[in-house]
Amino acid sequence: SIKKGSSWILKFKLSGRILMIKPKLIEVVYGGFSGEREVSLKSGVVIAESLEKAGYCVELTDIQSPVWNPKPGVEFVFIGLHGAYGEDGKIQSKMDDLGISYSGSSSRSSQLAFNKHLSKEVFIKSGLSTPNGVTVSGIEQTRQTNFSTPLVVKPVSDGSSLGLEFVDHAEQLESAVQNCMRVTDQVLIEERIYGRELTVGILGDETLPIIEIRPQEGGYNYKNKYTAGGAEHICPAELTGKEQNKVIELAMAAFRSLGCSHYGRVDIMLDRDSNPFVLEVNTLPGMTEFSLLPEAAQEVGITLPELCSQIVELSWKESSEKLNASDG
Repeated sequence: SIKKGSSWILKFKLSGRILMIKPKLIEVVYGGFSGEREVSLKSGVVIAESLEKAGYCVELTDIQSPVWNPKPGVEFVFIGLHGAYGEDGKIQSKMDDLGISYSGSSSRSSQLAFNKHLSKEVFIKSGLSTPNGVTVSGIEQTRQTNFSTPLVVKPVSDGSSLGLEFVDHAEQLESAVQNCMRVTDQVLIEERIYGRELTVGILGDETLPIIEIRPQEGGYNYKNKYTAGGAEHICPAELTGKEQNKVIELAMAAFRSLGCSHYGRVDIMLDRDSNPFVLEVNTLPGMTEFSLLPEAAQEVGITLPELCSQIVELSWKESSEKLNASDG
């Protein structure tokens, strides 16, 4: 047996292959203290129940503050948090320091994906299609922008479409920015792309069926996301082969440009001329009854217990390989 921090991996060499025993105890952290706490509480319960059905021993912990440590004996942390101290790389960095494996992308990739300003810079440098945008920190900077409407105003660092507003007329912009700044200190003002809202789930190195989101009223905001009947999901999306290939190629390129791994979801707009634009990468997709990743997985016969189990196996496998490499 080999030890790194509190993580133990038993390995046996058989015909040149290494077989790894799954973690004996998984701690699912959920809840948190961001604006997405309500969603995270639902995700965490679903994740814990799914892992138990998959045969794992699970502890469920509601994170109330950053002053937190995994329970004794925990070998793997499944992060069911959304928003700050979940998707922003901070809890991942803590797990790195403790030497404990965890679900999802690295601390650096999580930080990049969570910050829409930073991720947009990476997309642009990588030559990926993304809506034009500018980040502002107040009304004075807003007045200096020269974007024409229609626009989308959104928090630089937040998820679940919290604070998102659509601006159809120039005189609405300042008010929209002020409302958004109640959620965050920095605001992204972005050109609005009209067309079809798509999302691409990623599991390992594969994409799941593309989902088209059709909000019943307005855009895909927080209300429409988490209200029954707020949006219609078409899975798989009705796309031509060429459209599907372009969307998948852009989704994987965006995911990899940020260094993301294991699983996630990429949101894309397909404009009226069938040109895809990446909006953002979600490194910790929701697992609620309204969530998109489980829906896409179900379409190809992957149940929630199987989905959560695969996420654990992918993350555990990578940490095991790193440990084996360091072992020499």
